[in-house]
Amino acid sequence: MPRIATKNHTCRTAAGLLGAVCLAVLLLSGLGAACPARAAQAADTSLAGAFARLLEDPSLSTRLQACFLAAGLPEAPELVDSLRRRSRDATDATERIAVLYALATTTRDAGDCEAFLAAFPAEPQLFFDLMEAEWALARGTFNTGFADFLLLLAYEPATRQKALPHVARTACNMPGELESMGRYWKDPLVGPYARKHYKSLRLDDSGLKSLRDLPEPSTCADTLTAFLRHGSEAEKTAAWLMTGSRMGMSDPALHKAWKAFGEREEGKQDIHACFLLSDWPDDEAFVARLAAEPELLQTILRAEKGLYHPPLQGFLESLWDALEVDEAWRSEGIYRDKEGPEDEAKRRARRIAVLKALARVEQDCLEVYDGCQLERYMRQFGIAEDAGRGEGKAGPHP
Repeated sequence: MPRIATKNHTCRTAAGLLGAVCLAVLLLSGLGAACPARAAQAADTSLAGAFARLLEDPSLSTRLQACFLAAGLPEAPELVDSLRRRSRDATDATERIAVLYALATTTRDAGDCEAFLAAFPAEPQLFFDLMEAEWALARGTFNTGFADFLLLLAYEPATRQKALPHVARTACNMPGELESMGRYWKDPLVGPYARKHYKSLRLDDSGLKSLRDLPEPSTCADTLTAFLRHGSEAEKTAAWLMTGSRMGMSDPALHKAWKAFGEREEGKQDIHACFLLSDWPDDEAFVARLAAEPELLQTILRAEKGLYHPPLQGFLESLWDALEVDEAWRSEGIYRDKEGPEDEAKRRARRIAVLKALARVEQDCLEVYDGCQLERYMRQFGIAEDAGRGEGKAGPHP
């Protein structure tokens, strides 16, 4: 497995989110109008419909890539129907697991999650074939797509027993120099389990056959490029999120379209604009807006579910990452450029206000994992456990 550098982000400032609630309602009810000039690859279909078609492509690489990219799309009948057909018809073992992964992340149905966990491999050849396929066809995941979803399932009481060994096995068998594996080793649930069972979780890769050559196809890139250029506002945002979190940037046309949409004109202040803030916790004006208007945070999280939200790759995860970095720097007495203790204290206060706002959002906006993260940071920041949060809303910490 090749060595990977830290993923680059495109950072874009948005001053505000006027009309967020109304636009989010339109977005989530699917009333956004599609552009009639949409290119041929996306003609007469939604983004979910386009990926349903890609799942039937003659090329195995295209079908696998479509599975990896679709893990994050909201549930849509045409997509779910296509995934269920492929789960029955797929003869390739790697494809079948990829299909079950996409289906489980899309529906979050108990039976679909159980089927994925039962199929996830512990046998070396298939395990490394699956990891190599994800690496080749979903470069933006940094080989964390499967592992992130397994981590979410490990925090769910109903699936913890089966999911925890799988995510720990993934952490134990991926190259140590991959920075992306740090999430699992530092996790209070996975880390101790992986260390305790390290020897039994390690897979013998000495007798592996040569891994298959899976060249990255152009079909999915062409589809995303078409939606970025000619889709509705919601479709463009979803395609932008998908491209940034899942796709590599080797296709020039896709990269150009992705970059162009991310560099929207100044003053664009709608619900979609907030998702272009890849590093939004560093935008102090935006953080202050969230702290002052806590209902906006709930609107954003619900809108994200209606756009594109792959496991552990989204709006809220940016906050967890920023808090981790801020607290590490604070413990070392390190301040940002042109900031001293007084500015850092104000910055920290804004993040505490966001945590308090997050504690008040409806439970359906949060994963169990997010609830546990929230409780951990509330304790770390010295926030009272009953800071406006309903009893048990964030879920018990494992």
